[in-house]
This record gives sequence, structure tokens and C-alpha cells, in this order.
Amino acid sequence: MQITDAIILWLVGFIVTLGFAVLFNVPKKALMSVSVIGAFGLLLRGVMKADGVILELATLCGSLFIGLAGFWQARRINTPRLVFTITGIIAMVPGVPAYEMLLYFRNYDVLQGMQSGFKVALITGAIAGGLSLARALTELEWRTVEEHADD
Repeated sequence: MQITDAIILWLVGFIVTLGFAVLFNVPKKALMSVSVIGAFGLLLRGVMKADGVILELATLCGSLFIGLAGFWQARRINTPRLVFTITGIIAMVPGVPAYEMLLYFRNYDVLQGMQSGFKVALITGAIAGGLSLARALTELEWRTVEEHADD
């Protein structure tokens, strides 16, 4: 991926995330950080995909980044984590494969429709997996009993 492609991808991610953040009434103090986190998550996914990583794994890594960065930023400015994670992953939602799936089924191409549907399910699962992994790594209440004994 060339630097101009990376900059364009980052800007697209920033604008998309900012647009959805405004749509979801994200607090003004969090708008810029939400947009930057979403843009870097999309950029990470794009760079990994350009380097030959499969889309599902790249999406998992991008959503993991968004989950971890969202946790850090949420604690920093005392805002719910969902403000950062939900708006940040919107740009990664597999809209094109979902639309292709509908077109294939409409044209009675069941095999291609099922392939697109399976791709949609894998990408969606990667998004959920990355956010869940980030939560599992950062959730203080999920620590073991022995670790709580030190508190």
C-alpha cells in the first residue's frame, strides 16, 4: 500500500467514524478521539489486507485495536467504552458482501449467495471477536479471585 492510499483510507475512516459519531450523539469532548481511533482501526485493517493478510484476520486485528484504544480513551476522559467501540467499527461492517449476497440470491445464484453470506458472517464474527478479546483483556472485574486478593 502506498502512502497516498494509506492517507486516503485514514481520511475515509475518520470521516465515516465522525459522521456516525455525530449521528449517535457522541459527546463533543470525545468526537475527535472517536474519529481518530476509528480511522486508525480501519487503516490497520487496510494495511494488513494490502500486505496479504486475509480480510477476516485483518478485521479481527483492526477491531481489537479499536477495542483496546477505546478502553484507554474511555478511561482517560471518563466516557463509556461503547462510545468509542461502536462508532469505531462502523466502517468495518461488511456492507458490500451483504449487498452482493442479496443480489446473488435475487438472481437465483444460491452458491455465490451462500459464499457471500459466509464471508459476511466471518467478517462480522471477526469484529465481534476483536471487541470481545479487547474487553476480556481490559475488564478489571473479570480477573481471577487470586488477583482480587491483592486489592
